Amino acid sequence: MDGSRVLSSIVHSQVPIHHPYGGVVPELASREHLGKITTVVDQALNKADITRKDLDGIAVTIGPGLI
Repeated sequence: MDGSRVLSSIVHSQVPIHHPYGGVVPELASREHLGKITTVVDQALNKADITRKDLDGIAVTIGPGLI
């Protein structure tokens, strides 16, 4: 290992939002991301007992789909 470690991992599921449509609706997903990102980041920082100034990096997922 290189000495790095994961301090927290927070997941916000959108399954209940998309379930009625039988799949992901990009516009709904995009709006949900915008509405939840601050809350999710704040939860992750609180769980790790750190502030934004303590961060060296953030990991995210990317792939097909949303802009």
